[in-house]
Amino acid sequence: MSANLRSASKPIVAVAALAVLLVGCRGQHVSTVIGEVPVPLDPGLVYRDSALQVDIAGNGRGLVKLGRGWHQQRYRSAVQRWRLDSWADGSPTLYFLSPLEGSWDLILRCAPFSHPENREQILTPVLNGNDLPGHRLESGFHDLRISLPREHLRSAINELVLRFAWTVVPREIGKGDEHRPTAVKVSSIKMAPRGRDPRILQKRASVLEESTATIRLRAGSPVALPLVARNDRELVVTDIEGAEPDEQLVLEFLGHRGTRRSLWRGHPEQLRGQRVDLTTAPATPVYLVLSSRNRRHGALGLQIQVKEADRQDTAFSDESAELPNIFIYTIDTLRADALGTYGYHRPTSPRIDAFAAEAMVFERAWSPSPYTPPATMSLLTGLFPYRHRFVHARRRPSGTLAPLLSELLQDNGYETVAISQSYNIGPLYTFERGFESFYSNDAVARAGSESADVAWFLWNHVVFRSSESRPLFGYIHVVDTHQPYKPQGGDRTFAMQHGGWFRDWKYQPEYFWDHGLADNTEEVAHMRGLYDGEVLRADRQFGRFLDLLRYLGLYESSLIILTADHGEEFAEHRGFGHIRSLYAELVHVPLLAKLPAGREAGRSIRKRVSLVDVVPTVLELAGGIPQDLDLDGTSFARPDEIDDSRYVLAEINPWPGEAPSDDWRHRSIDLRAAVSGDLKCIENRLDWDRFGRPAERFQQK
Repeated sequence: MSANLRSASKPIVAVAALAVLLVGCRGQHVSTVIGEVPVPLDPGLVYRDSALQVDIAGNGRGLVKLGRGWHQQRYRSAVQRWRLDSWADGSPTLYFLSPLEGSWDLILRCAPFSHPENREQILTPVLNGNDLPGHRLESGFHDLRISLPREHLRSAINELVLRFAWTVVPREIGKGDEHRPTAVKVSSIKMAPRGRDPRILQKRASVLEESTATIRLRAGSPVALPLVARNDRELVVTDIEGAEPDEQLVLEFLGHRGTRRSLWRGHPEQLRGQRVDLTTAPATPVYLVLSSRNRRHGALGLQIQVKEADRQDTAFSDESAELPNIFIYTIDTLRADALGTYGYHRPTSPRIDAFAAEAMVFERAWSPSPYTPPATMSLLTGLFPYRHRFVHARRRPSGTLAPLLSELLQDNGYETVAISQSYNIGPLYTFERGFESFYSNDAVARAGSESADVAWFLWNHVVFRSSESRPLFGYIHVVDTHQPYKPQGGDRTFAMQHGGWFRDWKYQPEYFWDHGLADNTEEVAHMRGLYDGEVLRADRQFGRFLDLLRYLGLYESSLIILTADHGEEFAEHRGFGHIRSLYAELVHVPLLAKLPAGREAGRSIRKRVSLVDVVPTVLELAGGIPQDLDLDGTSFARPDEIDDSRYVLAEINPWPGEAPSDDWRHRSIDLRAAVSGDLKCIENRLDWDRFGRPAERFQQK
């Protein structure tokens, strides 16, 4: 028997049924506790070839992720509310991991738009910066197969950019009302072994059964389970099912930089009831790869447990790091008063509320803008919008740009990575500056958008990061609470407490705004319940993010900031959505900050702060604020020193070149607000309000 097998008599301190963790309930937080460390081994982190197919609805499952430039056309139909075709504009990107075995092709089922001048559409794929042979697209839907050369693949996250020869605007050629430049319609995206029918995946699939602790392996279709090297860890195979006489089970470590190390090989029955020593794993996060060889029929079933006796030596623990790791987690469109820690009556935020006990909670944090791009630019520059000059999203910033926090931290030796689910927070508006890795996983316009993808990007980035010695800065921007509100399953409980007589697609801010439904309190309450369901999902995914940091040993020593770019209106002032006012429901945002080593934990701060204070706080804790850096914000790292008498500002400006409109829903607005202590004043710089009615210059709200 292999030297890696241990006696069955070894005492066990903690037990985790690993395979059960990997399947769980879709959309639910799946974890167990080994010692005191939650282990977030959910289906989205399992590395298996059978997951190399995109669910075009963008629900977060699978190993292929849609990058910037993908969106979906919404259908106003009770039968099909969302078109299953994605419409790609600009240079859409696919992120994926290299298949564990063999050579694979990407297969797009797509149809190009007709060019007004009948120009031929050419697609040039770019894999990790390497141009691949171009492909001429035929008319109508057809399968386009793109070979992925092994020499251009990497063990870390791969980036495949699709560059098209030309784009058109569908609205301008009578193909719908979409205004973004578009190249093709895509109905499916999948990967398949080189030269094989993609349907072979149905036969090769590695199945993780939801009702048992069983992993089923088929020949040539390995499964990799995410693990972190620890002291005194072992794997136990408790049962075997369907092993063939000449079958071989192979266990390997997939380590840093894609290295493979053999752990065990032999007939599966040799492992029944035995313990396999996992302490020989590389001293970095790894995958444990299980594969079946010499199999002819059916699948091999394995019941697996992982047992750990000591959690003290976590491979990625940075407790002794001179500079802290830094994570800023922004939940788009999250109102402060939608969270329990800010007094909300519904149980929408159990994980955030628990986090609040380990962080400083700023009760009166203000966003500088009710719109994502300018608010986020303020968050990442420490400047109010009038200074960074990005006050709306119809004009790309130009001239000398204020440095982003990512650039400042990179200059101080930090490795910088961003994970954004918002199309607005990416290269389109220069947010990629200073980030060595920028994963733009646009999900605002896709049904069932899942911030669960954040764990996938973060895990695989950390596993294969280029340098383990540099401190890490991660910016995460998720869109769970952004419209459209589409909570699933139990997350719909809050909405079911009120009304709900309209069709689902009508419960969006634009519809309620256009149809003057501010007085329909029951339906407004139903829409607010849908929003609260999205808050509950966002809370669950934030908890999963924290679990992953703990599992990687990055939690205690890190600065972790949770916030939002702005809030959302639900008829409090007869409006809906965001952008067009500066009332508290839009500019009062959550702000929670966990300092390294738990300093100031559990404190509630009533002094007024702003998102522009995040940059100086981070810089102070990450080596100091450069003397020549002129910021509007001030650090809140020492909350007792916050000046509560200063003015905190917010603004929203008119679109460039926008003339007054006869339709009040599209009229320009120009608002500025200032607050100091309990005094707040809003200035309207035009003669009308957002409803087209005569308006006074100043109001206190």
